[in-house]
Amino acid sequence: MALKAVQAVLLLLAPLYHASGQTPGNNLTVVFENPADCDVDLLFLASDQVVTMATVSARDNMTVETWPSHRFAAKKAGSRAVFRKKFLVDNHSSKFVIEEGGHCQPEGACTAPDAQSATHREEMPPPAVVQSGKPAVGFPGGSDLRFISQPIADRFAGKVEFAHPAKIHFFWVTKAGLPREGFELNFFKYTSLKAACKALRRAGVEPEILLHSDSPPGGIWWDRLILVDRCNAKWILVEDDDTKGLQTNPDFPSHRADVVKLLTVSEMGGVSLDFDVFLFNGTALLEAQRVSECLLGNDLHYHLHNPSDKFRTNAGFFSCIAHSGFLRQWALEYWRDYVPTDWLYNVDTIPSRIARKYPYPLLFDFEVGNHWDGFTDVERLQEDDVQFMKLTDDFRDKIGFHLYCQDRHDKPSGWYRKMWRSETLFGSFLRFIHGDGDGEGQGADRGGPSLSEERSSPPDWFPGEEPEE
Repeated sequence: MALKAVQAVLLLLAPLYHASGQTPGNNLTVVFENPADCDVDLLFLASDQVVTMATVSARDNMTVETWPSHRFAAKKAGSRAVFRKKFLVDNHSSKFVIEEGGHCQPEGACTAPDAQSATHREEMPPPAVVQSGKPAVGFPGGSDLRFISQPIADRFAGKVEFAHPAKIHFFWVTKAGLPREGFELNFFKYTSLKAACKALRRAGVEPEILLHSDSPPGGIWWDRLILVDRCNAKWILVEDDDTKGLQTNPDFPSHRADVVKLLTVSEMGGVSLDFDVFLFNGTALLEAQRVSECLLGNDLHYHLHNPSDKFRTNAGFFSCIAHSGFLRQWALEYWRDYVPTDWLYNVDTIPSRIARKYPYPLLFDFEVGNHWDGFTDVERLQEDDVQFMKLTDDFRDKIGFHLYCQDRHDKPSGWYRKMWRSETLFGSFLRFIHGDGDGEGQGADRGGPSLSEERSSPPDWFPGEEPEE
């Protein structure tokens, strides 16, 4: 059956967002004339960059917000290809009609003349991708629409700016059944907190470092963060009733921590980091924050093995405005669709599914995510991380790095000194974060981590002792 005309009427209603004196939005109501028509994905574009995507159904008319002078493309839901016909939505338009070839099969599968075979909606690409300074990246399987490389600030010039609070959140909850006698910050976790503090400082912003836990932090590294590094770090108590009613798996305390972080950051706004995430470039972070309700990390390790999983996110890194609807939807799924035996379903599949349908700007950053297998042993990080090294160029230009390593607990005395001198990417991270001055570090020149130069000695305060001559 041929796809009938789909009529959409532009209603000039009051904008939902107000920022920087801009008038961001019109509300676009898409109305289907024939309930038998296929669902349609609307992809809103700025300079041919996907800014946001919404799926509208023939059975459920949907209102989504656009910006003045916004272009959009439409395609059949579930299809990878995008129709070449685009429409300009401006303040003077009142209506437009989408008429494209194609048909709906009796079972509801959608096809189109310029589309590849229809795919399950879970394989759809996300709303947007941060690819500043990188080659064009196509949708999984290839399509006519590509994310063309442009500096973020230029790409969205004159558009709405979103205000992400200068708060960096870390979360830690005790596994069920264990005593809560205090949370001693080890050197690895200290490195993550210090990296976040220094990254924002280099961008001219003094961040607030908020450690949320069910027992008070302490130890020499927590003291050093506050007294020596002079970071504005504070502790916030996580109480038992913060997750009341949630049936979490006691073997996955991270699930409880994820619920706390989603509820907290959705209210307060800011950046949420796992302890194995290191921030490097605060300026790049601020640029991405300004053009998105939420900035999400991409799980690179998925699509290195499975290209169809190229666009995935997780709870290890995200940054959102206060009162983010995206985070609230994600948190709600822990009550509506929680799978206690599946770690990835809750922190990866669920947010990726929400992002594909969310009507406001979200950005994915490919470079805050990486290869799981290469980080089971940090000492092998250089050898097993060749694929990611090809993408990094200079890690200091990146927003950050998610190690996914299993080495978050303290190492034997002297191990970090050994890593400081090592020819590993992790060694370069240590020199950059703990080096003197503005964080340029020792032994990591601007062109990227050198793997052949002689390593200098770590600072005297570094953990462990120097080996005897």
